[in-house]
Amino acid sequence: MQAIFCALAVVLRDVQRAFAGREIAPRRRATRQESCALDEATPDGILNLEHHQLELCYADLRVRRTGLEARLLASLERDGQQLPVVAVPAPSGRYRVIDGYKRIRALRRLGVDVVRTVVWGMSDGDALLLARGLRTAPAETALEQGWLLSQLRRLGLSAAELARRLSRNASWVSRRLALVDVPKNL
Repeated sequence: MQAIFCALAVVLRDVQRAFAGREIAPRRRATRQESCALDEATPDGILNLEHHQLELCYADLRVRRTGLEARLLASLERDGQQLPVVAVPAPSGRYRVIDGYKRIRALRRLGVDVVRTVVWGMSDGDALLLARGLRTAPAETALEQGWLLSQLRRLGLSAAELARRLSRNASWVSRRLALVDVPKNL
């Protein structure tokens, strides 16, 4: 738990640095020269990554809400990407996205080649739990909670560990998992 709080402090520091005294810049595409140096971090510690550098393996953990995505698309078109997506390093050398799937879909629709990304140096499971704790978007549905718990189980966390880390009881975890763990023979 202490590691998560330390990571949270680092993330908050990075966010403060990223937005301290910054004015909103108009959206623009990366130049060819910038594209050649995409793996280099910006002064605020945020990486500019191309879409092919991102692994989107947790996209199915949230319900798509077309109204919210339409508003986000309009905002990104008007103001550009203000908040970076969150990723962790993947064994493939790419980056596995933890949070920011709506932003990525909207950036693709707008034809923006570069995604501003902050990289957390932790496991997928720890990052998914931390991102859930930091989430300010509308509350998760029970089904989304079940998807997240199921994914965390596949990453090796026990039901008891999930209950402890989410400050819930074992029954809550079991009920959420039952929503998504449907027998194959049905």
